[in-house]
This record gives sequence, structure tokens and C-alpha cells, in this order.
Amino acid sequence: IMLLATGLRLQEVTQLTLGDVDKLNGEITVLGKGNRIRTAKLGPRPLKELREYLRLRPPGQAGDPLWLTGEGTPFTYWGRSPCSGG
Repeated sequence: IMLLATGLRLQEVTQLTLGDVDKLNGEITVLGKGNRIRTAKLGPRPLKELREYLRLRPPGQAGDPLWLTGEGTPFTYWGRSPCSGG
């Protein structure tokens, strides 16, 4: 839903941190191509789904990855760690 609702690239979505999410305003801050920062707005349904995910997700700090696997490890993009730049 996040990819379709925001138009973000897969790599951008997997690199999101908890601090990138503004749950109140339904906005996500993204570091995109060319290291440009932009804001993506979430509609009502994706925002509802994101809030539910965050409710179920273990607590974390602003710099922690937003998306975790069922084992609690950061979700990766095609086997690459979003944090390693690889």
C-alpha cells in the first residue's frame, strides 16, 4: 500500500526510519534520488494502515528502521541492507 499510495521507490520505502513518519499529519519525509529531501502525503486508508502497523511494531527510536521483519530485524531491499548502502 505504501508504494502505491505515495509513489515512493522501493529503496526509499525500505530506508524509512521511525523519525521520517509524521503520524498526525500523515506525512513521510523521504531522502530521494540526488539526496533531495521531499515529503510524501498519505491518504486516509494508508495512514490508517501505517498507524496500525506502528501500534503492533515494537517501540523504537527515531533513527530506527520503520519496517521490521517478523523476526524483528530490519526489512531489506532485495537482500541489501538499507543501512549499509549496498
